[in-house]
Amino acid sequence: MSKSSGVNLSKNIAINHSSIVSEICESLSKDLQLTYFNYVKLYPDGKRALLTNRPEWLEVFYANELYKLPEVKTIENHQIGDYQLWATYSDQSSFEIASQEHNIANGITISISLPNNITELYYFGTTRNNYHMQNVYLNNIDSLESFIRYFKNTGEKIIALAESNLIVTEPEPKIELLDMAYINEKIEEFMSECKVSSYTINANGVKTKITKNEAQFIRELATNLSISEIALRLNKSKRTADDYVERIKDKFMSDNISQLRKIIAQNKLGDKLY
Repeated sequence: MSKSSGVNLSKNIAINHSSIVSEICESLSKDLQLTYFNYVKLYPDGKRALLTNRPEWLEVFYANELYKLPEVKTIENHQIGDYQLWATYSDQSSFEIASQEHNIANGITISISLPNNITELYYFGTTRNNYHMQNVYLNNIDSLESFIRYFKNTGEKIIALAESNLIVTEPEPKIELLDMAYINEKIEEFMSECKVSSYTINANGVKTKITKNEAQFIRELATNLSISEIALRLNKSKRTADDYVERIKDKFMSDNISQLRKIIAQNKLGDKLY
């Protein structure tokens, strides 16, 4: 597969220090017949740290932007703390290329969640003819998890190097700095233009003029709050709140607070006065 205009890894730690990863992975080859290992640390901003024992495949994978393929995104966004057998995706483009051109197949991926929305992915694979490995994985998940702990301990320094040599698979969005002084000035102008001192509303076919403060109380009366709770919410005294309610009752010709609330509800005044 020829390289395209994707991510160039030629100077990345994952390519230049793959021999160190290969040494750490010797036990995988001897004990479980695994020939492929890939470590990916995903950050929320789209950056990632990479390490592998098969740098030639990693270069092809990123140069050709195979990380954008649906099956790859599915694995990277899979439920954390779970594992995924590659057999599920064997007929998908990236896995088919890995199998046919690089003899990397019959694998499993384990996901681990870290603080700050960081995810670690561990890819284990073997050769395309090693079909029996699917059952080996299922019976040896504990062994793979033990290797992960061993890898993080033994490879602490190389992991730190990878974390200092992150790659970006998605372009970072350009953020234009806002002129907050100008924005605040425009907001003030807008609010000044929108100031309302009174409302004329239609309730039960009768047009009634109310003040801005009375409108505030009508909005609150549309809820189930008591007069005392409304007074507290609007930072008014109970006596002031009672005065407003009495004036509103008079304007709507209500005999009591229950009747007033009913008029407000029937005419949906609580929604209209925003």
